[in-house]
Amino acid sequence: YRWSKTCDEQKDGIVCCSNKDCIRCQRYRQVQKSAKSRYPWIAKDVQKEYPDQSLERVQRSIQNPTIAKSSLQAPTVLMLHNLPSQSVVTNMHEDLSKRFEDSQLPSRILQEAQNAPDYMWSTNDSPKGTWKVLSFLNQGCWVFDVCKKCPETFRFIESLPNLLDDCLFGNAMISKISPGTVIEPHCGPTNIRHRLQMVLQIPSQRCEMFLRVSGSRLEWGKEGGYFVFDDSFVHSVGFSRQHGVHEATEEERIVLIVDLWHPGLSPAERCMLQNVYPPPSY
Repeated sequence: YRWSKTCDEQKDGIVCCSNKDCIRCQRYRQVQKSAKSRYPWIAKDVQKEYPDQSLERVQRSIQNPTIAKSSLQAPTVLMLHNLPSQSVVTNMHEDLSKRFEDSQLPSRILQEAQNAPDYMWSTNDSPKGTWKVLSFLNQGCWVFDVCKKCPETFRFIESLPNLLDDCLFGNAMISKISPGTVIEPHCGPTNIRHRLQMVLQIPSQRCEMFLRVSGSRLEWGKEGGYFVFDDSFVHSVGFSRQHGVHEATEEERIVLIVDLWHPGLSPAERCMLQNVYPPPSY
C-alpha cells in the first residue's frame, strides 16, 4: 500500500491497489492462503515443542485477518493481534547498544559495500532519484555471494540479537539513495518485525534528509548512529539536493538496514511464524 490523503480509493488514509492483476497483490494473497492452510498441521508440532506457550493470537491473526486500528498502520500481509505497537521502537532494543561500540565498524562496512561489484546491487522503484540496495538476507534467504564478498558485514548482521531470519519477512541490506530521491509513503508487510537502520554515510554538504514514520520525523545523524522503527506504520524518505554542489559531486546517503523480531513475541510464536511464512525457496 501507498499512503495518501487525497486519492479516492483509500481506507483511512491508506491507498489500496485497484489493479486486479497486480503481481504483488497476488503474491500477498498466495502467502495469506498458504499460511492458513499450513497452520493446523504445523501448530501441532510447535505446541509439542513449546507446551506452555500459547499460539492463540497467531492463530486468530492468520485465520481472521483484520485491518489495523490506526489509520497510519496497515501492514500488507499480517497484522498480529494484541502486539504492543508504536512507530519508533529503539528503546525496545536496548540489547543492541553493545554491538555499536566499535566506532570504526561503520567505515569498514561501508568499504566492503563500495567494493561490491555493480551486478550485486539492485535498483528499487522510486518516483524521483536513484535507490539501490545490496541484499545480504532477502525474504529470509541469505545471499551467499554478497555475504562472501562482505564477510565482516555478514558476521555483524548474523550477530545481532533478535535477527529475523528463516522467515519471509526477514531482510538485511545496505541501502543507498542519491540526492533528490523520493521514497513515497508506504507500509511494510507485517507488525511482527522492527527495522534497524545504522548510518554508514551521510553527505557533508548541507541538505534536508529525513525518514518520516507516522507522525515522527527521524534524521540520520553521524556515521554509526542508529534507530529502530516499526515499518508497518506508514513511512517515507526525503533527501533534497545539496546546496551549492554540482550534481556530479553530490554525496549519497548510505545505511545498513536489518529486520528484527518484535521483542513481544514468544519463542513459540516466532517458531510458528517461521514455519507458516517460510522463505520463498522452501
